[in-house]
This record gives sequence, C-alpha cells and structure tokens, in this order.
Amino acid sequence: MQSLRGILARWVRLVRWSRTSPLLRGGCIVLLTALSAVPATAGFALAAAGVAEPAAIVVLGGSWRARTAHAAALYRAGRAPFVVLADDGGRKGWSRQYQRNLSAVETGELELKKRGVPRDAIIRCRFRKSGTLYDALAVKEVVLARGFTRIFLVTSDYHAFRAQWTFRRVFRGLPVDIVSAPVPSAPQDYPFRLVEFPKMTWYWLAYGLGTDPSRW
Repeated sequence: MQSLRGILARWVRLVRWSRTSPLLRGGCIVLLTALSAVPATAGFALAAAGVAEPAAIVVLGGSWRARTAHAAALYRAGRAPFVVLADDGGRKGWSRQYQRNLSAVETGELELKKRGVPRDAIIRCRFRKSGTLYDALAVKEVVLARGFTRIFLVTSDYHAFRAQWTFRRVFRGLPVDIVSAPVPSAPQDYPFRLVEFPKMTWYWLAYGLGTDPSRW
C-alpha cells in the first residue's frame, strides 16, 4: 500500500496542474471530497503491534460519549498510559451534581473516569479555537511538553481521514507516530459524513497546497 505522504504528494501535484484547466480543477475537487468520505481503512487503522512508549490516546471533541468509551477501552487494553482530551470549547448544559454548566471537555473527563481511567492519566488541552486544525495545534503543545512519541487519534470514522491528514501536517518533521483509532459511527450520523465533503475540500485548499504548518 502506498504511503499517505506519497498519495498526498500526488494529489498536490494534480491540484497544482489543475490551475490551468477549470474542468480539471472541478474534477479534482469532486475526487477530493469523495476521498474525504471514506473512513480510515487498513492504512490508517489501529495497529496491532506493541506500543512505543511514551504514548498517549488523543480524543477529539464531538460525540464525546462514543469517543471517550473507545479511548477508555484502548487505555484498559494497555495501548497508552495517558489520555489527552482536546477542548472544542463546547458546553454540555447544567449539572445537578456540580450545580453549574459543564464544558464538553469536563464531561469527557467524567466519562473517562466512569470507564476506569484515573484522573492522573487524563490530560486536558487548553482551548485555542474550535476546529480540527486548532485541536491539532493544542495537542502538539502537550505532546512536545510530555515527550510523547506515539499518539492514537480517536475520532469518529467519518472524521478520521481529515483528522489524521491535519495532524500529520501539524506534526510534520517531529518524531511522533500518529495512529488512527476511529470510532464506528451510527446510521444517524450520516449527515456528518456528508458535511465532511466540503470540510475536507476546504482543508486541502486552505492548509495544503504549499502552506507552511510551522507558521500556524
């Protein structure tokens, strides 16, 4: 199987060539958006090999219950000794127990604790801005501070391709292995899969094509 880097390089060259032809440019966008809808497959799936320490399980915001359940299962299976929560800035409403509105990331932390992840194994990222790119930048701060050499990227399957593409752009040049650990989505999540079409196209155009991730 071709490496992700090789595949992306070919797509970048194709899109650059397409600038001379409106018809070809339109075709490239259609193909790129179709590609973004494909869930993480064998090339991006969770590796069965042993974990290179130090490692961390990274949970991206959104669909917190399903994603934290998956992350907790990976933690209990010994994949990594830490779980990193990206803060998407969302709120989850009023809590009777805490008598205040909890943030989404606080709710994610509580879900992890319910599933057997101890508090000292949970790391919360600081909130930068909502979006996959900003999640990756916030996680990068934690990874550099902690010296992690491998991260297991937990998100919904429809988001897995764009998430891993973004993280590999942000972490480019760093000795960090990024392994996709997608969560199977439910049938009712199909609208989110459709939204990935324009989102992935935008990421390719805005953050691909010659942009320098070191400036983000």
